[in-house]
Amino acid sequence: MKKYNSRVKTILGLAISIAGLALLSSQAFAQTVIANWTFESLPSSGYSYTPGSGVSTTNFYADGGAQIGVAALTGEHTASPPFGTGTYSSPAGVGTGSARSLSLSGWTNYPGDYYQVLVSTVGYTNITLSFNQYSSGTGPRDFAVTYSTDGSTFTPFATYMSGNAVWTTNTFDLSAITALANASSVYIRLVDNSTNAANGTGIVGSGGTSRIDNVTVSGTVPGAPSIITQPQGVTNYFGDTASFTVVAGGNPTLSYRWYTNSTPLTALTDGSSGFGAGTISGSATNTLVLSYVNTNQTGNYRVVVTNLLGAVTSAPVHLQVNIRTPIVTNIAYLRALQDHVNWKPIDTTNLYSVTGIVTTPFNISGSGVSSEFFMQDGAAGICVFMGGGTYLPNAGDLVRVIGPVANFDGLLEFNLSASNPAHSISSAISTGNPLPAYKVFDIASIFNVPYMETNVEGSLVVVSNVFLDQSSLQFAAGAMNITNENRKYISFYVNGNSDVVGQNVPQFAASIKGVMSQYTTSTGPATNGYELDILQYSGLVPGTPPAIVMPLQIQRAGTNAVLTWWVTVPFTLQSAPSVTGTYTDIVGATTPFTNGVDSAAKFYRLKKN
Repeated sequence: MKKYNSRVKTILGLAISIAGLALLSSQAFAQTVIANWTFESLPSSGYSYTPGSGVSTTNFYADGGAQIGVAALTGEHTASPPFGTGTYSSPAGVGTGSARSLSLSGWTNYPGDYYQVLVSTVGYTNITLSFNQYSSGTGPRDFAVTYSTDGSTFTPFATYMSGNAVWTTNTFDLSAITALANASSVYIRLVDNSTNAANGTGIVGSGGTSRIDNVTVSGTVPGAPSIITQPQGVTNYFGDTASFTVVAGGNPTLSYRWYTNSTPLTALTDGSSGFGAGTISGSATNTLVLSYVNTNQTGNYRVVVTNLLGAVTSAPVHLQVNIRTPIVTNIAYLRALQDHVNWKPIDTTNLYSVTGIVTTPFNISGSGVSSEFFMQDGAAGICVFMGGGTYLPNAGDLVRVIGPVANFDGLLEFNLSASNPAHSISSAISTGNPLPAYKVFDIASIFNVPYMETNVEGSLVVVSNVFLDQSSLQFAAGAMNITNENRKYISFYVNGNSDVVGQNVPQFAASIKGVMSQYTTSTGPATNGYELDILQYSGLVPGTPPAIVMPLQIQRAGTNAVLTWWVTVPFTLQSAPSVTGTYTDIVGATTPFTNGVDSAAKFYRLKKN
């Protein structure tokens, strides 16, 4: 259950900040980017530019769109105390892929500073503006969008609020402003519109900043449909996803219909592709997506774009679907195919074919819509995860697995998708095979990373003479620690699908059998979350602990006494002013515990709970 629940992926989106405006209609599909500013060409570090009060910045030229290097973005800081002149810089932009944005500090409040774009819209109608913006907590919150065709007289269009230390996405449809269509010069400003700070608790501060990124001015090429950017051919492998995109111009509303192959053309519709798990989407949009492509889908594709004035057909574009030949190998090779820094696979693209014996007796994922198990061959073991798959082989089955490998929370695994026809788990080649021998495991070995990664992780192991955490008298799904006599410990995991849940927890085990797994969400080396996953309660053999099971050690460190004891056994630390008592509990004391030597407590003991 732990693995399945943690596989939920979070998609982080940008907050939307649109004030009093309708979202772009379907005519946006016909939009052409006139100019775009990502600011990625600004200096990578140390950029600081102060033009002076009431002076516009030098031009920041568009780095994308039809008017790349021509359309200009500027800013101006008005002369208004108490903040003096503003400074422009280039901090990080939207998301991890954007290293630069344009930022201004020292905002002077209403009717203050602004960012401005200047473009030519000759040949374009239906002008739109979009951008991302980010204000610090004491930066400006309220802005107005204004426009002009002469750079002198500006007309208010709308107001909006910048995010408070978060990027917002702002989109404005100016298509109703006919004066902005087919104009030699169009000025659009984002003007600081009040004294309110972005945090909503005060006024703009002298250290407040606001930055912009991905500023885009778009328009429609009027008239009958025309192809601005032809779709491009692609080569994919069996089971991959292929897509084609066309950029078209013309009066709205543009309609799209994708077709496959030559004469006669066959219209595509969304839904099943007719080949296994493959699907079609976007057949009536400017982007066609073919998921889990089949070799039978190799061929030519084209799109017809129409509006009330006519139709245009794109050039044919070719899809080539090849087959990846699985690399037949063994698990030891896959375990060696990891980098030796972060211990993650260096190849997650190729398909590998491995045959081995299933070692786990239940679904590790705990999900009815995904299956997960461990398998082992003569030398090594590995986890197998099938997303969306319900087939689960039995322990002792000899199976063949074909698919790519990946690292999930530190664990090397086959990462399969039931929807991908190139991924597979065979029906049992044979059944009732004896399980591989359990490898004798010393808990101290978890610090020997190469040994753990190449010889232990994924394999059946047995540990001997360990203490268990008895904070709960019955096993529950989840993790606890087990500790050997040398005070080395490892995480011990009970799966919610196992028969261990609800059984009594012994203080000491002569041996425990299980599979060596791993679970760590660390972004660094995937080597600090090794855990012994018990598979059956019969794999735990209780034993008699040594006579001295709980030594309490005390050392002096300057003016402090430092006490240490084993962490997995439920004892409470007590203290007293004399050896005979009275002893009282030190509430919340955990090892190591530090106390001043001159305190009233001079004697300590551990009380079994």
